[in-house]
Formats: sequence, structure tokens, C-alpha cells
Amino acid sequence: MDPADIDISVKENVLTLSGERKAPEIPEGARWHRNERGFGKFARSVRLPFVAAEDKVEARMTNGVLRIVIGRPEEDKPRRIEIKAA
Repeated sequence: MDPADIDISVKENVLTLSGERKAPEIPEGARWHRNERGFGKFARSVRLPFVAAEDKVEARMTNGVLRIVIGRPEEDKPRRIEIKAA
């Protein structure tokens, strides 16, 4: 798929991927004997286990693999608590 055909959005804690896979061009007179990959519009939503920072979302496509990195807001990240000894 072309990366321009995929829409990625993050709102609160839901990641949504949508797009359209175009049908392959078949030469005239050819027929399908078996077609394992579908085409057409698609949409998938995934609920994240944390609230995402909408400005810290990055997507890359390398060799047909889409990688999405989602950052958390600083105030939502777990922080280390120092133990004070008496």
C-alpha cells in the first residue's frame, strides 16, 4: 500500500487506522483462480492502555511494514519516588 492511502489518528486513548486498498489491475481476459487478499475501504480502532500525547505520535513505513510510536504526556508517565532515610 502507498502510505498516502492510510489515515492515522489518535484521540484520547484510541488509535484509528483507516484507508483504502485499491484493487489490482487485471489484464483483459484474465481470471482470478484464488484471491487471498481483499481490497476496498478498511478501518481499525485500538484502545490504548494509556492516554496518548497527540503531538508525540510518529508513523513510519519501511519495506511494507507500518510502525507507529505513541508517546505519553509527561504528567502521565510513572515517576520515581525517592525514599528518604531518617
